[in-house]
Amino acid sequence: MPLPTDRAPHPSSPAARPSRGVRAVALAGVATLLLTAAPQPARADGPSEDYVVIATTERAADTVAERIDGEQVPAPQGSPAEATLVVAELTEAEAAAVEDRPDVEAVVPDVRLRRAPAVASSSRATAVPWGLDRIDQRSRTLDGVYRTPTTGAGTVVAVVDGGISYDHAELAGRILTEDDWDFVGRNIDDPDDGDASAAECTSGSGRGHGTHVAATAAGATLGVAPGASVLPLRVFDCEGYASFADLYSAFHHALALSRVREERMVVNYSGGVYTDELDAGGREAARVIEQKVAELVAAGVPVVTAAGNADVDSCLSSPGRLPEVINVAASTSADRRADFSDRGRCADLFAPGVGIRSAWVGSRTATKVLDGTSMAAPHVTGVVARLLQRSPRATSAQVRRVLTDQATWDVVGGSAGTPNRLLYADLRLAPPSAPTSVALRTDHARQSVVLSWKAPTRSNGPTTTGYRVTRSGTDSRGTGPESVLVGRTERAKTFRYLVPGRSYTFTVAAVNGAGTGPAVTTKVTVLKPPGKPATPVLRSGSTKDSPVSVTVDWDRPSGSALTSYRVTVRRTSDGATKTMTVPASSSTWVKVTGLSRGKTYTATVRAVNAAGQGPLSSTSKSATAR
Repeated sequence: MPLPTDRAPHPSSPAARPSRGVRAVALAGVATLLLTAAPQPARADGPSEDYVVIATTERAADTVAERIDGEQVPAPQGSPAEATLVVAELTEAEAAAVEDRPDVEAVVPDVRLRRAPAVASSSRATAVPWGLDRIDQRSRTLDGVYRTPTTGAGTVVAVVDGGISYDHAELAGRILTEDDWDFVGRNIDDPDDGDASAAECTSGSGRGHGTHVAATAAGATLGVAPGASVLPLRVFDCEGYASFADLYSAFHHALALSRVREERMVVNYSGGVYTDELDAGGREAARVIEQKVAELVAAGVPVVTAAGNADVDSCLSSPGRLPEVINVAASTSADRRADFSDRGRCADLFAPGVGIRSAWVGSRTATKVLDGTSMAAPHVTGVVARLLQRSPRATSAQVRRVLTDQATWDVVGGSAGTPNRLLYADLRLAPPSAPTSVALRTDHARQSVVLSWKAPTRSNGPTTTGYRVTRSGTDSRGTGPESVLVGRTERAKTFRYLVPGRSYTFTVAAVNGAGTGPAVTTKVTVLKPPGKPATPVLRSGSTKDSPVSVTVDWDRPSGSALTSYRVTVRRTSDGATKTMTVPASSSTWVKVTGLSRGKTYTATVRAVNAAGQGPLSSTSKSATAR
């Protein structure tokens, strides 16, 4: 069947995306989605086209294939995956009827994808690929060395792409030839196929991409994880075309393998579709692929995708928009967002994607320098393999959090709304960072403290499970020091029965499965109420003053952080009083006005601080108001 003309330029070129007027849409990585070509002859109930039926089981697929005169898509030879796909020519009404069957999960058009040719870079190659040199250090000043304390040994890098060059020196000896598969149509385990395999084409516009990606992730000298095994799953043909059925089958096969192999697996898929360019059938196909990818991630297989090369919102790209996947934008050697890279919150981090030298087809030592988010994604894939070597029990969610939490933050210029995180290679599951916004609220009068905090900015992989909160010293009951683990949703802890006049130290640290993170320390001295002031001195006011007054003088009592004094004068004839509050910061005397002329008064003083009021002073000698 002839395919529609591909009118879309390469997404990393300036004129990136096709118009909505053609039935072609740019892939998020380096591809274009094309719906099945050339309409079929019309039936009584409408035109027919190729559909893919996804049955619940292999047995159900066999039954469905018989009923609708379809072809059951076989599982790869020796694969633990069930053959649940059926391809059939159906009308829209027939497809709807098949989808109503209880043994059918979905029916979608067998859309075809076209991956645009890889684009050669104008950047100069270096002996050690600059991308490797950049991700093993925090600074942009490169040292010409790539350090690999881990190599990804004992892990599997599955490359869903156009195959690989099997005899390339970068990959030879680490290819899983018992489980690889050519979904385009050639079975490497079939001796009748001779040399045919999931090998990448050496001619055609689709050549080289898969080899370049695989070697960036796991090449012996050009790769991030030189010890990882490589599993090529070929879905794109020599001209860069793939079908929905092949792509779905590749993810389905990878999922089944992950459940029976001992090694941990990570999947690299430098592709995707822009959902705003899809018709209803294309959107349904994208949804089903997303569902299968999410299933992979949930089963413990991290999936890394390329954000896209059209300089558009990364949330338009499927499956990269899924929150479960690790979606990668491209950065330059100057630590800037590549001008072609898609952007925004649905990209999780940046990785080197401009001027990337890696393996190529044509000879055992061929290399090529390319640009694209397809080149950025395998850097992340290799780092994931290295992390899984170090932490083979890490969940997909933990892997994603470690990548983002331990990335090099805030160094990429022109990030354009993309989270400003640059890939860092030497990752490990670690305790969380310190809690934020830690504060003490002290009630000196009640001899209590409330320690509050907010969650740490980085969990470093394992989810924060709680907080370790401590208090030094003993309380008024003789209890202490105190250390308590509170739940992960708690954001405050109250300490009571503190001893006035005693200093205490409080700490709070976040805890996860990797341990306890750094603590934040705060200190406070619980105030005693002020001491008793000495007997104040009361003096009569001056006869020259117009307001009738007396002056009260006193000495500062013992006690910390005095806030005020309460000065009370009492008329001796009838006990009437007048009280004034004097700020402790002003002075230790006050003129009390508004009194009765010729009457005698006495005075008392009481000091105040945050712990409360101190004892009342003794009563002064009397004086006459004037």
